[in-house]
Parts: sequence; C-alpha cells; structure tokens
Amino acid sequence: MRLHKQLLRMDFYVIPPNSNMELMKKGDRFFCLSQIYLRNAEYRKFFKARVAEGSWVTLDNGAGDHETVTKEQVLEIAVDLQPSELIPLDILFDGKQTLENLKWTIKAKSKIPSLSNVEIFACPQGKDLTEWIEVYTWMLDCPDVDTIGMSKLAIPYAISGIKFGDVGIAKDRNEMFKILDNQGLIYKPLHFLGAGEAWEFELYKGNKFVRSTDSCFTVWGGMNKQRFGTEDYERIPTPHTYFDMLIADDCMDDILHNIEYMKQVTKA
Repeated sequence: MRLHKQLLRMDFYVIPPNSNMELMKKGDRFFCLSQIYLRNAEYRKFFKARVAEGSWVTLDNGAGDHETVTKEQVLEIAVDLQPSELIPLDILFDGKQTLENLKWTIKAKSKIPSLSNVEIFACPQGKDLTEWIEVYTWMLDCPDVDTIGMSKLAIPYAISGIKFGDVGIAKDRNEMFKILDNQGLIYKPLHFLGAGEAWEFELYKGNKFVRSTDSCFTVWGGMNKQRFGTEDYERIPTPHTYFDMLIADDCMDDILHNIEYMKQVTKA
C-alpha cells in the first residue's frame, strides 16, 4: 500500500447530471462512472482532460447506480483512461463474490504494466453485519488495497436491513464508523460513497483516515430547491434518470450554496 498523506480534512466530489459536467470542478476530486464512460464520448473527453491536467480521478464500476459494467471492462476502461484509482466490481450485499472479483482484479491488474501506478479502491459488501466486517477486514489487511469505500447501500443493509431508497445513510454509517473505531479497525484511508445528510460528516472531522466523500445530493437537492443548513431539509431519493436530467437556471444558486456548505462541513 502506498503511504497516503494524512489530512485533517475530507475531500468532496461533486457529481452532477451529464448536462452540467463542469460543476464537477467545484469539488476537490473527480468521480468517473464506468457505464457512462462507455457510452458517452463527451464524458470520456472530459475525464481524459482531467487526467491530463493531473487531477485525481476515481474510476467507479457503477454498482452504486445499479448499472454495473463487468470486472473486465473496469480494467479495459482503466487502461484507456489511466485514472488515479479504480474500484473493482463489487456485488451488492454479496461479500463472497465481491472478494472473488477483487482478487481477480488484483491478479489481472498486476499483469498490465500500464496500470502499475493505478491504485485499488475496494468496497466491502455483505449479506449481514458479520460478513460485511469480514470482507472489510480482508480489504484492510490486503496490501494491494489502498482505500476502502463506505457504501451508502451496503452499510444501511448491514446495520438495519434497509436495501434501497436512500434511507438511513447517515445514521447507519455513523453507527458502522463507531463499531470499526471501537474495534481498532480504522487504519487505512476511507471514502464515503454517496451521502444522505450533511450532518453525517461531523463525526468524521479530524480523523486522519477519513479521506473523502462523493455525492450528487448537493446538486439534486438544489434541483429540488433545497438548501443545506435549513431545518426542513429532507433527503429526496435520487432517481435512476438523474444523469440524463437538465438543471434549470433558477436552481443554480441553491446548488452552489449546497456545494459550498458541504465543503465547509467536511473541513476540520
């Protein structure tokens, strides 16, 4: 595992609809979705430009958006894009298959010289809390895994049995973080995949291993005229059509407010 700079701040990735990709530049890093990369030439062009300028680019496999590519395609895209890190194919709520895919990726990647500088970011899955922690611990101890993903889908399922609907994300990930911390199991960089409420991240402030988080909720909230920091904010589940949607001009002020609010929340 590479030595990561330990920062007392979290980085935040902004994830907008494809019609407004420039909004990603309001964040600290860039999150590339494999399934969109394969079918959208402008999206490919945008991310290749980010790699060329030296920005940090995470290549995701699409599992969190219920539109996965194959484990082979993740590597094929990585060869073409040369991202900073890639997320091997994880299978929702299936720890065994997720680990098999990770082991396959590690072995296959080792045979591709052009990927030698691309890091591995692994996302634990499990049918229950016990299996999730077993998979997490394997990834924690694996020297080929640089960063571990804390999924907005896998963790609520492991903690509360909630499968979908963007429900319980903040509460259940706070609970999982406390479980891991109490067992001394936080000693590798963590990335929080997706988000529910901004208050979730207050617990993680100042922890040197909490690296970053990504979400579309700053933009999606603004598209629904929601402003973070107000008492009546309530997470609206993100629709599967989100990336194909257009942003109305009168929503931009709320979107920019939410992005700045989130960046302040994630900074110590």
